[in-house]
Amino acid sequence: MKTQKLAGVPGNNGIQFEESILVDLPAGQLFNFWRDFRNLPKFMSILKSVDILEHGITRWHVDGPFGMNISWDAEIINEQPDRLIAWQSLGDPQVSNAGSVRFIAINEDRTEVRISAQYDPPGGEIGMAIIALLLEDPERQIKDDLARFKYYVEEQLPLAA
Repeated sequence: MKTQKLAGVPGNNGIQFEESILVDLPAGQLFNFWRDFRNLPKFMSILKSVDILEHGITRWHVDGPFGMNISWDAEIINEQPDRLIAWQSLGDPQVSNAGSVRFIAINEDRTEVRISAQYDPPGGEIGMAIIALLLEDPERQIKDDLARFKYYVEEQLPLAA
């Protein structure tokens, strides 16, 4: 079965956000940790798991509203080692999404991690209204996830280095 490639989120549909955080570790070390997508549930609150499929394709599993399990496939569309990972959802996902995470070296031991993303929940504007009522603010959620990321990697990665 051939997967039909579609843009992650057509036009400017859905919810868009951009957040960043400073982390006291080198960009390359942070890039390598993030690039193993199986690490992401360690700090992303709604992410249950990420399966590595093939050729830059991953399957993401999240907890949705009302105990729903939501999954989609995504593809890396741009990768610059130690600097950038960009992705988009594939086919006809339950949640269309696209985004990037940048690792901007401030100096050799400090990095700005900046995530930009866009997603279009099921049900269009009605779906967005339901999510707004049931879930915390997506911008607040990503800020909290980035804070957990910073804490986790600053505590765990230096031990592994």
